Amino acid sequence: MIPSAKIQVRFSDLDTMGHVNNSVYLSYFECARVHYFRHIMDSDWDWKKYGVLLVKNTVEYKIPIFLNDEPEIFMLLVNIVSKRFELYYEIKLT
Repeated sequence: MIPSAKIQVRFSDLDTMGHVNNSVYLSYFECARVHYFRHIMDSDWDWKKYGVLLVKNTVEYKIPIFLNDEPEIFMLLVNIVSKRFELYYEIKLT
């Protein structure tokens, strides 16, 4: 099993209300993808030749994340069809 991706919340991630801006979540998911791909791909994987194209994002915001929170992102592969795959992310606060 691949460990969760631990994210450090930066001050610049926050909006004027003091919680992580909605747009920053996509950056967190990107960090999680890189974390997981590093665990499942060979270290000599050529990202320029065989990279991944992100087509669609959908986010459901349930609770805010604040500066002192320590979010962990769990990622699951939920669907593979031909050359496409679908990923699911879940953020848990510790």
